[in-house]
Amino acid sequence: MTVEIKSYNKKPIKANELEELYHHVGWWEERKEQDIDKMLKHDVSVGA
Repeated sequence: MTVEIKSYNKKPIKANELEELYHHVGWWEERKEQDIDKMLKHDVSVGA
């Protein structure tokens, strides 16, 4: 199995899509779309 890791700058994800994923799996239920958008833009974010 190959895992490719890309930074937010190379493969952006919309904050509302990430919020939906978080809520679906029970993570960060208190976070709002604006909080996630701020995190994505100001912190190092990667996905696999």
